[in-house]
Amino acid sequence: MKKILVISDSHGEKEYVDFLIGKGVYDFVIFAGDGVRDFDAEVFMLPNFKIVKGNCDYFSDYPELELFEIMNKLFFVTHGHIFNVKKTMIPISEQAIDVGANVIVFGHTHEQFYDKVQDMYYINPGSLRYGDYAEIVMDNNKFVVDFKNIKEEI
Repeated sequence: MKKILVISDSHGEKEYVDFLIGKGVYDFVIFAGDGVRDFDAEVFMLPNFKIVKGNCDYFSDYPELELFEIMNKLFFVTHGHIFNVKKTMIPISEQAIDVGANVIVFGHTHEQFYDKVQDMYYINPGSLRYGDYAEIVMDNNKFVVDFKNIKEEI
């Protein structure tokens, strides 16, 4: 079983980032952009930390797209602005299909979103600036997305 923290759009809420990372209960951490500066340097060195830059991560050298595998599922992570996710899901869906992704993680809209279309899972954790994040629990037989708000925990 793997437990995955999915966050995006922290926009300066470093204390929220520190709180969630400090829990130490996650096998993987995925950050979908807009708040790269909210992470301490040592977090970037963790082997199971994946990060993409968002449209507000000025001067960042991080990629706009990451592909990686967790438990035989190919994750496609992007902030979403380059795919215009505020207006349509078509470009991001087409790109995910082209690369054979099973899990599409994006941010940018600041709204939590989950959908499963055939064998593809679409997840937007919402904006950590407002306390929103997601946890994924997966094993060989299940894939569960749980939306949370940090303001209920602090």
